[in-house]
Amino acid sequence: MSELDVRRPSSTIVVGVDTHKYVHVAVAIDHLGTRLASCSVSADRAGYTTLVTWAQALGPIQAFGIEGTGSYGVGLASYVRRHALRVVEVSHADRRKRRSHGKSDTLDAETAARSVLPGVARQANAALYRIVTVRLRWHQPTIEYVTRRTAQGLSKRDIIRCLKRFVAREIYHALLDDHAARLAAPLHS
Repeated sequence: MSELDVRRPSSTIVVGVDTHKYVHVAVAIDHLGTRLASCSVSADRAGYTTLVTWAQALGPIQAFGIEGTGSYGVGLASYVRRHALRVVEVSHADRRKRRSHGKSDTLDAETAARSVLPGVARQANAALYRIVTVRLRWHQPTIEYVTRRTAQGLSKRDIIRCLKRFVAREIYHALLDDHAARLAAPLHS
């Protein structure tokens, strides 16, 4: 049924689903776009239950990107919404790319998941801004940085942009360290 990684990501996941009449194929990715696992289920209530349970076992779900919510995916979209999970309608993958790379339901599901990520990015940017605004008021090294950069002639907007990049780098390195630690940890069955 699936290629399941038993280690849970520390961040939210996005599930992309390529829908068909009898079978749905899903791929889960993390917020960085790393493919975590794939799954094929029957296109019926039992399959929907299996799919949602599988996704929830991987981590907190940001959204499901589902192709064909008005046709083959209508039942799945309804089921997912009834379980208080966000559904994003995604369009079919670019037909030219599909021809050049070959047709693959798993690749289509992964493309569906990746198409949801830009919305997750607009939320990440807002989080960075909130972190910076708190640091501007309470974090002494940030306050000193602002004083120094203001004296150099930078505008507050430019300083905030620099601080957001700095915070993003801090978070990125923390995530890399966390990822390396998880890979080094023994697997639990």
